[in-house]
Amino acid sequence: MRLNKRLYTVVLVGMGLVGFAQDSIIQSSETLNGKLEQQFDYVYKKSNNYQTYRVVSKKHFEHLKKSSLDSIKVYKTQINALNSKVATTSNQRDSLTQELASIKEDFSKVNKEKNNVSFFGISLDNDLFNIIILGIVAFLGLLLSLFIMKFKSAKVEAKVAVDNLSKVEDEYVDYKRKAMEKEQQLGRRLQDEINKHKKRE
Repeated sequence: MRLNKRLYTVVLVGMGLVGFAQDSIIQSSETLNGKLEQQFDYVYKKSNNYQTYRVVSKKHFEHLKKSSLDSIKVYKTQINALNSKVATTSNQRDSLTQELASIKEDFSKVNKEKNNVSFFGISLDNDLFNIIILGIVAFLGLLLSLFIMKFKSAKVEAKVAVDNLSKVEDEYVDYKRKAMEKEQQLGRRLQDEINKHKKRE
């Protein structure tokens, strides 16, 4: 019996040492830092067998406990946020329902008044209002066509003026060139006359 107890103790210590050695060689893909389900899978994988039971290290169990409590806190926070959002949405729905009722009332009023139009404070029939608007549009169209015609004629006149200016500039350049040539010829003649007088002297 004592032998069995000692053997049992040795096996447990050995399994603990093996578990400790395995913990020290944790690969980066298998850690206790993943999701909660992955952490449980990892602890189950790293736990040792004893007959039909699994032996889980205290450190892993405490880590799982802390992760579970943290997850519960997160879920509670999310539930509170969702409840707050639901309450806000419910308030908004009530507000929108009231607005919709108000809009329906306004719509019924507009439907009653749709056959009459107020134009400069005068209540007019729709047909008369349409005739007035068409008259204004026609008048504005006429003004626009007159403006376009004047603009085109002004554009033609401006083009003619630009062409005339270009011709005058060409004539001026030609006149300037001829004047310079005459000036050079007169300068040469004057120099020739000066040279002749010097030779005679």
